[in-house]
Amino acid sequence: MTITRFADLARLVPGSLRYDLWKEGQFGSFTVFLIESPSSSDLGTGRQEAPLLQAVCGLVGHRFAGFQPLGKEELRETLGYIFQTWKVPKDAKAAARPQFALQISCHGSGNGLGVGPDLVEWTELAKMVGLARRDVSLPYIMSLSACGGNAPNLDALGREGLEPLYLFSFGGEVSWDDAALAWAILYHQVRRLQVKDKAKVQAIIDTIHQLGLGPMRYHRWTGITYKTYSGNAK
Repeated sequence: MTITRFADLARLVPGSLRYDLWKEGQFGSFTVFLIESPSSSDLGTGRQEAPLLQAVCGLVGHRFAGFQPLGKEELRETLGYIFQTWKVPKDAKAAARPQFALQISCHGSGNGLGVGPDLVEWTELAKMVGLARRDVSLPYIMSLSACGGNAPNLDALGREGLEPLYLFSFGGEVSWDDAALAWAILYHQVRRLQVKDKAKVQAIIDTIHQLGLGPMRYHRWTGITYKTYSGNAK
């Protein structure tokens, strides 16, 4: 095998070493892929994250694309499309940055996510992402905008293939408008940081808490396990 790209090199090393390579990158500007699955009764209320996130991304220099799967199979197809058609830059510095943010916004519970009429269990979601990432080695971040986002055993999901550099979620109930504002602040602030600047990422989480926008937390993947930060308790 001839190694011609950073991504080819990354595929040959264990997950922990890939993380060591990727954590040196800067978040910078990236694409936010929003996978949103509101119920039919939500559609006429305007309680959807896509319009606000698209506006925020335009203001701060991120790119945006939205998907609205109507069920489990469409979610699987959407994840496959995102990972399998993404072109990793040939430049090593650009390839080491998080390539995109994958945000999933839908109704959820401790059992999983509601996608249309279907329940996607947490382990099933991890397996979907793992399958979508087959033969694809790239750094990405993930956001869960759903009730129950604090419930999964994340290390178990990581072993199934759910391995974002950072997974952002809420540790409890949060209103729709507070969540939308919290995501806007996160994506605005994180673009200035390097992946390894965990203290500065923690400061963003603390700011969201101080503004009363919900108990956001992050789960940072080390290549082996997740390290969770739930905000300053003071």
